[in-house]
Amino acid sequence: HDLKGPISGFSAGIEMLAEEDLEEQERTELIRQLKKSANSTYSLLENLLEWSLIQRGISETKKAKLNTQTHIQKTINLLHTNAVAKGILFESETSENIEVWFDEKAFDTLLRNLISNAIKFTPENGKIKLTVAKKSTSAEIKISDSGIGMDTSQIDIILHGKIAKSRYGTSGEKGTGMGLLLCREFLLQNQSTMDIQSKPNEGTTIILNIPLAI
Repeated sequence: HDLKGPISGFSAGIEMLAEEDLEEQERTELIRQLKKSANSTYSLLENLLEWSLIQRGISETKKAKLNTQTHIQKTINLLHTNAVAKGILFESETSENIEVWFDEKAFDTLLRNLISNAIKFTPENGKIKLTVAKKSTSAEIKISDSGIGMDTSQIDIILHGKIAKSRYGTSGEKGTGMGLLLCREFLLQNQSTMDIQSKPNEGTTIILNIPLAI
C-alpha cells in the first residue's frame, strides 16, 4: 500500500503535466509535490531493500572506525534542504575525537533515518539537538526534537521490532515505520542499543549506545 499509493499518484501527476492546460503556479506546485513524493518513495524502497537483505541473511557487516562528528555533519548537510523548508534549526554538541566501531553504510543509513524522522515530525520553526558523549565502552548519541512525540504503545512497537503504523509528518510528509525497523536491525547487527524517551506533544529523544572504536 505504501508503494502503490505514491506511485499511482505520481503517474496521475505526470499525466496531468502532459495533458492538462495548467497555470504556471499550478504546474510549479504539482512538480514540487511530485518531487516530494518521488523522494519519499525512493527512501522507502532503499529501506525495504536493506531490510530484505538482512532478513535473508545476505547483508554483510563490515565494521570500521567511524568519526561520529564527521558522519553526523554529513547527514545534517544531506538533509539541510528539508530542515530549511520548515525553518528547523540544528544544535550540535559533538567531539572530534569520538570514534565508534560500526558498519559505515549502516551508520549513515541509521543517522539519515533518525534525523529525517526528527525533521518530519517537528513543526515549523522547531529545533533538533544532537549530542555525542563518551561513556566507558560506548558512545552515547542523542537525537532530540521538539516534535509531536509518541505514546508508550508506539514506543513499545518500535523497540520490539514491529512495523509501526504509518504517520504523517507535521507538513504532510508520509511515514511508513520501515525506517525505525531498519535502524533496529542495524543496531542489533552492530552490538548496539536504542532507547526512546517521548511523550505526545513533548518531543522525542532517541538514545543510541554504540561500541567505541579501540
